Amino acid sequence: MGEAIRTIAFKVRTASCGGTQCVNSFGDEQLAVDMLANKLLFEALEYSHFCKNACSEEVPELQDMGGPVEGGFSVAFDPLDGSSIVDTNFSVGTIFGVWPGEKLTGVRGRDQVAAAMGVYGPRTTYILALKDAPGTHEFLLLDEGLILHYAYFSSISYRSRQKAFLSSYTFLCSKKQRIT
Repeated sequence: MGEAIRTIAFKVRTASCGGTQCVNSFGDEQLAVDMLANKLLFEALEYSHFCKNACSEEVPELQDMGGPVEGGFSVAFDPLDGSSIVDTNFSVGTIFGVWPGEKLTGVRGRDQVAAAMGVYGPRTTYILALKDAPGTHEFLLLDEGLILHYAYFSSISYRSRQKAFLSSYTFLCSKKQRIT
């Protein structure tokens, strides 16, 4: 997945952000850069030979990736979360979860064996957490294309009542609507 994140980082900086005249099953417009990221991630999962099944926000139907049923994994991902704001130069990202086995229906978040995200912004980072390994690891994509282990966090937590503000929702502020 690290290679796919590296390629997507370059494409986010250089690819067309125009629409493809498509709408996914969730009603979101699919942009060319969404579809490119989606293709790269499916290719990386198939190439890994460990992924049995995968689905994405762009292709929500389970896709057979050719990996083993026993000892294999299934992956659900959003190839480019926030892609509608790429042209504004805000950070966007790839989000994915990994579960053991061949199914993604009826699984819970706590059953994940790995979760990760790629963040494409002023710097490109790849953040990875593994179920049976302590902490969370952050990797930084350097200009030369090298990936550097940048940081280790022994724990990451949040307050259950924490409020969040997303830059893509700034238009609501001008209309004085409340974000919850």
